[in-house]
Amino acid sequence: ARSRWDIHRGIPLTIHRAQVLRRIGEPIVLDVGANEGLYGVGLRTAGFRGEIHSFEPLPDAFRLLAERAAADPAWRTVEAACGETAGTLAIHRSKNSVSSSLLPMNPKHSSAAPESAYVGEAIQCAVITLDEYVSEHLDRSAPLHVKLDVQGFEDLVGIDREHARH
Repeated sequence: ARSRWDIHRGIPLTIHRAQVLRRIGEPIVLDVGANEGLYGVGLRTAGFRGEIHSFEPLPDAFRLLAERAAADPAWRTVEAACGETAGTLAIHRSKNSVSSSLLPMNPKHSSAAPESAYVGEAIQCAVITLDEYVSEHLDRSAPLHVKLDVQGFEDLVGIDREHARH
């Protein structure tokens, strides 16, 4: 039986990702937990020209994300978290924003990475469902590549796995 692993030595990860996305037909990228948009910037720098839809609930990180994507007509930004049901949830803000989460932090995480400690009160953020977003804004027959970086909330993002083929 053939392995589905594709291992490349010496190629930077962002270039490899862009090559893989081109090879599978430039799917629509859903960047869930985009923070300041570095994943999208990396894909663009590596030559990926397909659609990117980035989702980020933290207002300060979203502002930077929106600035980075503003001049790119194929990069859409949405100021929201993604969950199983639409509504609002409280997000815990971390000193280093990439550790902010809709879930409470595990004590092991905070002791291993003190710079990820929560700061201030949790803030309310909009929550949308990816299925509803895809139905309203995208061609449901198009292949999707879903990147999740949501600090333990991955199982609760809620996308119909039939539509996330890659």
